[in-house]
Amino acid sequence: MSHTEELKEIKHIKKDITKVLKASDMPNFNTEDKELAEKKNIKAKKRRVGLLVFFSVSFLVVAAFLVYTIFSYFKSRETGGATYPGKIAYAYIEIFNKEGSYSLSDFVSKECPHRESYIHHIEDGMKLNQDYIKKLDEGAAIVTVGTSYDEKSRKDILTSKGYKKTKASDVKDVTLVTTYTDSTGNVSTSKLTYVFTVMEVSGKWFLIDMVQQINSEADLIATDTDATATDASPTDATALDASATDANGLSCSLFSKELIFDGKTYTIPFDYSKIAKKYTFELADYGYEEGYQLSSGDMITGTIALANKDMDENVSIWVGFINEAEKAADLKDTKVNSFRMDVRWADTEKYPELILPNEITWGSTAEDILAAYGEPQETPVYSDEYGYTVYRYTNASRDYNVELIVYDELGLTEISLRAY
Repeated sequence: MSHTEELKEIKHIKKDITKVLKASDMPNFNTEDKELAEKKNIKAKKRRVGLLVFFSVSFLVVAAFLVYTIFSYFKSRETGGATYPGKIAYAYIEIFNKEGSYSLSDFVSKECPHRESYIHHIEDGMKLNQDYIKKLDEGAAIVTVGTSYDEKSRKDILTSKGYKKTKASDVKDVTLVTTYTDSTGNVSTSKLTYVFTVMEVSGKWFLIDMVQQINSEADLIATDTDATATDASPTDATALDASATDANGLSCSLFSKELIFDGKTYTIPFDYSKIAKKYTFELADYGYEEGYQLSSGDMITGTIALANKDMDENVSIWVGFINEAEKAADLKDTKVNSFRMDVRWADTEKYPELILPNEITWGSTAEDILAAYGEPQETPVYSDEYGYTVYRYTNASRDYNVELIVYDELGLTEISLRAY
């Protein structure tokens, strides 16, 4: 075979081999490049998805924040209040008389700590008064507005009421003096005096505290007469005689400010430290995580609830404090100047004894109380609906008040003692 023929034969063999080989059998020299490109595409897709998720989540977070901010704004925005301080006094008359469209919530700031509890507290006091006061006389009302408190006094007042952060720009006292119609329809000879402490927030006035008194010349004369009369009954003499003592060693005078609580004798005001181990409270519950300094001479009203792990959970004890020291002190280092305890709803007998002068204690009857202390100068208030009577005793100097709630079936269930 010639050289030329050999070359032709080789070419034919190459063609045959090429035909036999399949495309899948051919070596792919670009496989690595394709895999790299595919990885890059997947990575790019993941990055796009990640960005989409990020922006979606960010949008939702921003939207939620805006919704929360708007909601908080409308929730905290003051929608009530009075246009001038004295309006609160007139509004109170309408609320008490159940006239008009006002409610207490219209005049209690949304900044108020424990706002709902405070409103209920005022409403409870109104309900007690409505048992013997049918209507406040708006026509006879005299309303006076005091001058503004200075900056320090204003701050102290707001702080003592729990307003740790507030927009209040001014604080004043508003005094309401009026007569009333009693439950029998007779117009009173006594006059009611209410002192409202109010604050200004964004141009509107709101209630932060109130005190009620019953004042008249007849009341003051009767008080002095009872204390010095030579023809006083034996019961009255015993109730007022601080030199006599009862079987428990307490003075027989209700106004001695003595009591036996949980087996120990105290005289109001007494150091809170004496009961602090068993009867506790946390200032953090009132918004003061770092404690609270009570200025010299200042008082905290009886709104601090005491807890005792061994006490029936339905028994309530509230105390108030006064700082009699010459300088500011931590609240827990001051004295208890008001003491209130209610066992009405107790399911067990797991609560401390509380004994007043002349052996008045839980379960004492109305007859027991009248025998021990005589008739109070203020007519006892009886609730037909709930079946209890409220007895209020106030000393001649009007700096000590005792309130006793006696149920027809249960006897004495609530005791309130307050020194001013």
